[in-house]
Amino acid sequence: MVEKERLDVMIFRQGLTESRE
Repeated sequence: MVEKERLDVMIFRQGLTESRE
């Protein structure tokens, strides 16, 4: 279930990007 972890990372990184804007 590596895809689940990768998805969580993508969401986490996306959230950080949105916070910076």
